Amino acid sequence: MSCLYFRIMSIMIWLIAPFCITCLFTGVVFGHILTLSLSDFSMLSHQICFVVIFDPPCDSSLFELAANLSQAWKHVPSIQFYRFTLDDYMQNGGSDIIDIDPPLTLVENCGPAIVIPKMVKDRTCLMHSINKVEKRSAKIVPNAGENVVDFINNMCGTFLTKNGDLSATGKRIEALKKNLHNVESKKVTLHELNRQCASPDLKYFFYNGICRTVQENCYKDNLSSECATKENNFFSLEQCEEMDKLPNKQQFISEYLFRSKPVIFRKAVHHWPAFRKWTWDFLMQSYGDVTVHVKLSPTVEFEGVESQTLWNSANFTIPTAIKQALDNPDLVTVRPAGVEMKFKDFLNLINETTNAANKAFAYLEYTSMRSYFAGLENDVNEMPFVKNTLNLNHLNIWMSDGSTLGKLHFDEYDNFLCQIRGKKQLILFDPHQSSSLYEGHILEAMFSYRNGTFYRDRLLKSTSMTMSPVDITLPDFEKFPFAKNAVPLNCTISEGDVLFLPSFWWHEVQSYPSEVEHQNIAVNFWYEPFWKKEFPCRLCELSVNRNYFHLLSTY
Repeated sequence: MSCLYFRIMSIMIWLIAPFCITCLFTGVVFGHILTLSLSDFSMLSHQICFVVIFDPPCDSSLFELAANLSQAWKHVPSIQFYRFTLDDYMQNGGSDIIDIDPPLTLVENCGPAIVIPKMVKDRTCLMHSINKVEKRSAKIVPNAGENVVDFINNMCGTFLTKNGDLSATGKRIEALKKNLHNVESKKVTLHELNRQCASPDLKYFFYNGICRTVQENCYKDNLSSECATKENNFFSLEQCEEMDKLPNKQQFISEYLFRSKPVIFRKAVHHWPAFRKWTWDFLMQSYGDVTVHVKLSPTVEFEGVESQTLWNSANFTIPTAIKQALDNPDLVTVRPAGVEMKFKDFLNLINETTNAANKAFAYLEYTSMRSYFAGLENDVNEMPFVKNTLNLNHLNIWMSDGSTLGKLHFDEYDNFLCQIRGKKQLILFDPHQSSSLYEGHILEAMFSYRNGTFYRDRLLKSTSMTMSPVDITLPDFEKFPFAKNAVPLNCTISEGDVLFLPSFWWHEVQSYPSEVEHQNIAVNFWYEPFWKKEFPCRLCELSVNRNYFHLLSTY
């Protein structure tokens, strides 16, 4: 008799176990779906997507479908099926825990099915993330039918068939993820550069192609003979792929967009009207009286990271909770001073050649052409293979004297960077290297500029989310040991070239002036990205933007 008892209990445990998160829960199984109390549900993981049937259900066929799916999908840990009783939900404050859209309305004392997606962590603001009241959102499942499976997949971010297999779209995405481009397998890491150059100072290697020696005078900003520099003839960085002819749409999407692979199109836009029209005189005469927002810095570096101790923080206190959430509370991202000025004054400023100690370096960065320079948009064109395929979000112009250095960061857009005057050298790191580059929140500070003098006196109550604290030109491997393994990629574009820079690729950008005019001009097209991810998040994976799913079945 005892043997039969244990056999029956084993069968019952086998039936119930797949639906139990913890033995603390005391739900009852009906139709393969565990009935769970509201209080027990509030203890479950926010990283799981839940399909919940209210008991009694209004649609018995929907309940039957959910029961079948709960069995077919039981091998998928990110989706779980439960039942709520209406009485428990109504009497114990269910609306305070779950926000159902549209609001729950009872018909004949029965309820619908709802999908509660996993909670996406609010990574945009540390204070919000710390103080946020956790309340789950949910949507009501439509009537039973084939679209129910699609609805659940869309809500849960999954790609499953009714039988529990991976859908054709899911299989395609998995294949694309395995084929993503990365340079981590290459041998020239930051640590190897540091060792080969016999110096921690890599700035001149990256931007001049030579190594500095360890002599003290070689840390000055000069390349004079006494510096005893040596030519780099023993190794080189991996270079961006280059094309002399524009690809067709099929080739670009399959070989570069789908693979998240940078590529340079040489002389691709040399025919643009911008090349012959955008002279200093033309810009001065056509837009000189336009008021623009200009960034000013006391050095050529823009938006680097430095020690907070350099800043006047007498009246600034970091809340304890924020300080504990920061990986590097001792650092700040330095934002340049922002000033409004006439465009003609900006042009005169970048045309100055003085080396005075108080010289202000000016940068017109990510400035909307449509908002500030009406008409210039007609002098440039989207790449023909992405027009009407990718969704254009921003069209920007960038101008400087050609000496600026934009420090290491990433953008959440797919980017086509088009060089009009001068050249730009970009040092790239692929998104797989975010851990090596210590992606995360960094406190922000901003220069003040008064009467020709810069002041470090504005610590901000905000954080940057896209900057790296690692200075690749002078890496501190003691503070950032994982940076040793970071592998750079060199992409240099000259006048007429276009760089496709996929979303979330890290890049540091050194500008150089035109040989004819003392300026650097570039235009960039920022598109809604094909590959997305949560940020800042070092371990979050890239995922395909659902707005582009139609491309998966076409290319």
